[in-house]
Amino acid sequence: MRQDDYVFGDGATPYRHNAWNNRVCRPTVDALGLVGVRFHDLRHYHASAYLLLTGDAVRTAKRLGHADPSVTLKVYGRVLDHQGSDVSAAFAELRATARQQVAAAELTPARPAAASTAGAVVDLASYRRRKTG
Repeated sequence: MRQDDYVFGDGATPYRHNAWNNRVCRPTVDALGLVGVRFHDLRHYHASAYLLLTGDAVRTAKRLGHADPSVTLKVYGRVLDHQGSDVSAAFAELRATARQQVAAAELTPARPAAASTAGAVVDLASYRRRKTG
């Protein structure tokens, strides 16, 4: 196969989209019970999955033939929106691990002096003067 050969068809002439769609794609989609799925949806699925897995808009754009990664992000970038929750979950896990390590080492994290001052504004300068003086 040469660089400029067609992927579908005999290599020299393009495979007609409607022929492939009617003979292969549509019967397969119908047999699987996937209502409303079009061939182009496969491109969207692949692009979204690739961007989500790699997080690399430049590589994804190149793979899709987009000249500008901003086009890729405009169309497929929404798949990255939920990644913030993944980061939050990772930080929550790190905090939980740190708490377990502190408890195991019998260390106590800094806490307010009294329950009545919890959430209140504390004048640290006067607190230091009282403690040292």
